[in-house]
Amino acid sequence: MYGSSYFDDRISVPESLTMDLTKGEAIGTVLISAECGRAVLVKAGDPVFIGQKLSEGDNEEAVFASLSGTVTSVTVSDKATYIEIKNDGVGKTDPECAPFGKKLKDSTPEDIIGIAGRAGIRECMTGEYLHRKLRGISSGTDSIVIDCIGKNPFLPIPGIIARERSASLINGIKILIVATGARKAYIIAGDGSDRMLDHLKELAGRAGFVRVLEQKNGMTEYPHAVTDKMIRKLTSDSAGRYAVFGPEACLDIYKAFSSGIPCVSKSLTVGGDCVKRASNITVPLGTRIKELLKISGLNKKPSRIIVGDPLTGRSMTGPDETVTIATEAVYILSDEVSFASTPGACIRCGKCADICANGVIPVYIVRQAAHDRPPLITYGAENCTECGMCSYVCPCGIDIVGKIRRVKERL
Repeated sequence: MYGSSYFDDRISVPESLTMDLTKGEAIGTVLISAECGRAVLVKAGDPVFIGQKLSEGDNEEAVFASLSGTVTSVTVSDKATYIEIKNDGVGKTDPECAPFGKKLKDSTPEDIIGIAGRAGIRECMTGEYLHRKLRGISSGTDSIVIDCIGKNPFLPIPGIIARERSASLINGIKILIVATGARKAYIIAGDGSDRMLDHLKELAGRAGFVRVLEQKNGMTEYPHAVTDKMIRKLTSDSAGRYAVFGPEACLDIYKAFSSGIPCVSKSLTVGGDCVKRASNITVPLGTRIKELLKISGLNKKPSRIIVGDPLTGRSMTGPDETVTIATEAVYILSDEVSFASTPGACIRCGKCADICANGVIPVYIVRQAAHDRPPLITYGAENCTECGMCSYVCPCGIDIVGKIRRVKERL
């Protein structure tokens, strides 16, 4: 079951990072998954440390411990290998983790690509390994763009990184500049009236080749639409090629370069009307989502737990589902603000098609899905990035993203 556009003001979105639970005893255990067939390097009873390699595969893609503690079990299934680690609360880092041996000015693109590969860094929005993305970027790339607005109003982490982790963001951008050979960088940031961006702009000015582009319309436009509009303007103003990255990739590559610690944590939003206090937290990868419910506290019985956001998320699949690099939010909702059971019929207003940045025609896809027609004509469904803009503007509350997903599954 997918998300829908029915929500109200009780689904609050916090605006700052409130908790870092990567060290200490708040998280009892983590469950790390490795792809089936990868070589597992630990067994039950082994001590492990943060950043220690647990399994490895081809293309320098490895899985790492996100806690220090003891391996309690290694379970092999036909899909994956699951490694459970019991937290010792110490937060000790693997002695093998060390800063890169060269200064940035002496580093080459191959050096940075190698660091990204060894650290297992992925782009959060797509799940693509950063080292693969960097290898695929053309040598003619003129600029890089860092999207700190995000997909929709329920996913605030990109904006929080711009405001609260400015120095690390800029340092990560400098590293990606070396990796891509680009001459300049643009940061697409939040509302231009946000004074918390002043530090980011100051640091960008010192760097010289980084420019902050601010959203000038407050919340009058859907975030993804603002990002797309800004990027299209950049590409029309210059003949150069652009590569777009998420802000978390910048933080992760800076951390790997400066300390040798791989990608072992994730910042996400925990919200909804059932939690006592909505928050943005950083947790070890592999944290069970049910632990997030205990940490946040519940003030009423949930009717639905959405992994993702209320517009484009999906229902939690089971008690052992864990936080991965792609987990952007968890929303715990009651019947009071949950989704309408009978959304209105499509009135063919065309708002969904007007706002789509990728040429999809959702209004026709909805009609196809309603009549279970074979997708002989896709109306651009294969180009859908599931950003949720169509569901956001639909006046009838139709779960357009869910319907497009079902059509895509039939292609």
